[in-house]
Amino acid sequence: MRAEPSRAVNPDAYEAYLRGRFEWSMRTKASLERAVGHFTRAIELDPTYAPAHAALADCYNQFGTQMVGTGLPRDYRPRAAAAAIRALQIDPYSAEAHAALAYVRHYEWQWAEAERGFRRAIELNPSYPYAHLWYANLLMSRRRLDEALEQVKLARALDPFSLIVNSNMGWVLTIAGRNAEAITQLRQTLALDSTYVQAHARLVDPLEALGRFDEARREAEIVARLTNGSTTAMASLAAVDAAAGRTDDARRQLAVLLERARTEYVPPGAVAIVYAKLGDTLNQDVWLMRAYEERSNALAYLLADTTRLWRTDATVRKLIAVVGLQ
Repeated sequence: MRAEPSRAVNPDAYEAYLRGRFEWSMRTKASLERAVGHFTRAIELDPTYAPAHAALADCYNQFGTQMVGTGLPRDYRPRAAAAAIRALQIDPYSAEAHAALAYVRHYEWQWAEAERGFRRAIELNPSYPYAHLWYANLLMSRRRLDEALEQVKLARALDPFSLIVNSNMGWVLTIAGRNAEAITQLRQTLALDSTYVQAHARLVDPLEALGRFDEARREAEIVARLTNGSTTAMASLAAVDAAAGRTDDARRQLAVLLERARTEYVPPGAVAIVYAKLGDTLNQDVWLMRAYEERSNALAYLLADTTRLWRTDATVRKLIAVVGLQ
């Protein structure tokens, strides 16, 4: 538990912080950019306000994910680490900062250090839901699925109306092969907010796994509409078409995506999945190596891939060993 008393906070800095947390929770490129603005403003008003520094780290962590797909993870993750470390310099007892830094370590494949960080965050503040949530992601990437479910359930008990917590619970259930439960969980999340992008995005995989390809594609189409045709959504559409056997449609979508990659960032892990579902192992491996070079968070989930597409591929087996998942 915390050993130091809380200090007075500039009211305007606190308001900026709260506005930033609201935007951060929406998990889109635009909302995260607005969140950065609010957190930066909070820091300008109160440079020693540790939660704002930790929250800024959380933004950079999200920018570097395949789901948001904003830019190179190897560019964003050092910025996230720097902001989290600055928060810890101000307040070594900040659970938020420990969790943010552990998040970085997870996707740097520093498994033991990441786990220590999440455990320390939970020790300092057992009521901080995101420490449990991100610890669940780490456990899931290691296929410690019972423990992952336990942690994500704790996160939901602490914040039962959090959209991201509820969405991630659906994701963990999907990875655990409990697809029907995942669909129910994600539909319940959308009952809270029908426009929540990540819940729609997470619905694609369990629907696809059950062979409900038309429904899966509709969810990918909703994500594309809500994100103004993001590259991640386009990759999801192509992947669903490939899985459904609509290979011509998938290749047309893929061609558009590759053309966009000439002028904007496209998460290589998302492209690799499309090629995998098309049975194009050569190009799959090319894009997986790009994902490795940029330190994509997709590499942390090679063992958790629900499609099991990776398991027999020699390049994937080497990557699993290199990132320390064996």
